[in-house]
Amino acid sequence: MDVVLCPELRENPLRKRICKVFSTDGSGNLKFDEFVQMFSSLCPHSPRTMKLHYAFCIYDIDGDGYLGTSDIQQILQLITQGELSKEEIECIANQILVEGDFDDDGKLSKNEFCHIMDKSPDFMTTFNIRI
Repeated sequence: MDVVLCPELRENPLRKRICKVFSTDGSGNLKFDEFVQMFSSLCPHSPRTMKLHYAFCIYDIDGDGYLGTSDIQQILQLITQGELSKEEIECIANQILVEGDFDDDGKLSKNEFCHIMDKSPDFMTTFNIRI
């Protein structure tokens, strides 16, 4: 069975990114131990620091260790599934950077991302996969 088709991931617009991040070789094809690591990391009771780490990795599409405008826009496109215009996505991405980019380098570091997520009371309850 293709992991992205399992009920817990099937409706998640980030399912391919999630599997890619948890696969050691980056292919998205999970071995059993990677599958277990994914579910244990994203279960409701996993530590906040672990969830933040994997959320950052999932959102860092280009893998450069930062969330740049392109990363944020691509994630917004995936999450909204075409419901927002290109202009709306650009506006939201720019606003995220305005509010979270404390060192004004045009991208979010992992620390800046964690700071933003610390202000999100729903993060721990929404960044889950239940089995």
